[in-house]
Amino acid sequence: MEKRPVLQPYLDLDAAGPLTADELEVAIYRLDEAYDQLGKSLTGEYRKCVLAEAEKRAHDAVDPETLDPGSVEFLAAEPWYELDAFSKRIFLAQAIMSKALFICAGT
Repeated sequence: MEKRPVLQPYLDLDAAGPLTADELEVAIYRLDEAYDQLGKSLTGEYRKCVLAEAEKRAHDAVDPETLDPGSVEFLAAEPWYELDAFSKRIFLAQAIMSKALFICAGT
């Protein structure tokens, strides 16, 4: 089973509205992979904090399609407007996850 791909949640290419739990789960899965490559892992409490903070921020961000990129840290306006709807959702999930990491690191 080692080095075999893990099935990830199905991401809806036509999703609308706030980010879904599946989109955040994919973002934290990618974060887990990054930590694994460093030979580390997210601890249980830290991971829970990151996911909870990301869920809160995803809810507050509302719909990526109508989002003002200036209202979210780690998003630059110029490239944001060039992205298609699905790419906006991926970038927003990553930006939210990044912010959550910093917030939870301070707790």
